[in-house]
Amino acid sequence: MQEQVKSERDNQLFYFRKFFDNSMVDLVVEETNGYVKKIATSPEPPAGYKLHGHMKWLPVWVESWVPLTIARLWRWIATILWMGMQKTALEEEMWSRDPLLHQPVLSQSFFTRDEHTTMKAALHCQGDHEQEGEVDCDGKPMLRKIGKLYEMARSNWHKHYIPRADIAYYEITIPMSGRSYLKKQLQGKKIGAGIQLLGFAESTADSQYLYDASVDQNTG
Repeated sequence: MQEQVKSERDNQLFYFRKFFDNSMVDLVVEETNGYVKKIATSPEPPAGYKLHGHMKWLPVWVESWVPLTIARLWRWIATILWMGMQKTALEEEMWSRDPLLHQPVLSQSFFTRDEHTTMKAALHCQGDHEQEGEVDCDGKPMLRKIGKLYEMARSNWHKHYIPRADIAYYEITIPMSGRSYLKKQLQGKKIGAGIQLLGFAESTADSQYLYDASVDQNTG
């Protein structure tokens, strides 16, 4: 029994699932399927949904949607993690037929290009209206789109590890080229624009464990 426990704790997935747990997976599956159902039953694009070029309503990916399951979401998460470990930097090159870039394992074991594109279009954590009036653990307005999931993640950070006394404050910038109400233009910084996190992390020679981080929601 002790050997089994040790074996589990030597497995990186054991720790990943401590911080991205079943309740978070359940939330994403429920919200994603609910979002696609809402789109599929709407006679016209919902507010904020943009059609590009000469796209017709309904989008093709909605018509071919297969309800998301827990197992399928885990496969997609595995796809994202696997892609992040490859030398190919560009996502569009992952499914290239070029012999120098071809990754047959991606389509055979994980997702095809079309499946991956559909997942990105459908992925949902919460509707804009769902967090109205709600606040996060800092008493600030809950983030749109990802607020519930983000607060669940923060709870897990606090629950599974207590950092030692040496704590440092960090400003973390996530580069972003798209549009978001959280995006900031950063003058004189190496990263010109992105989302800023204000984080508290352990600061020792062997650990930089991120204990907490809040998203800077001040406009600018």
